[in-house]
Amino acid sequence: MVRRARTEEQQQRRPPVAIGAPTGAIGGATGAIGGATGAIGGATGAIGGATSAIGGATGGATGAIGGATSAIGGATGGATGAIGGATSAIIRSPFT
Repeated sequence: MVRRARTEEQQQRRPPVAIGAPTGAIGGATGAIGGATGAIGGATGAIGGATSAIGGATGGATGAIGGATSAIGGATGGATGAIGGATSAIIRSPFT
């Protein structure tokens, strides 16, 4: 059998190498890892948001309690001061 030399046209008609498929598979795997990382980040963000909301509510309630306590203390102090002032005036009046 005699082998014929390939013509230039026959050499150019080679099937294309399937580079796209492995590249796509690598891209898909990378995308899946990125998706999982994003899901973890989303869950972490949700936990952080809930923790922040709880901390804010706790801080607000503590502040409100502190404010009410301060108001009660102020009123008590004011009343005590008024009583002390009146007592002082009564005690001094016989000597003036």
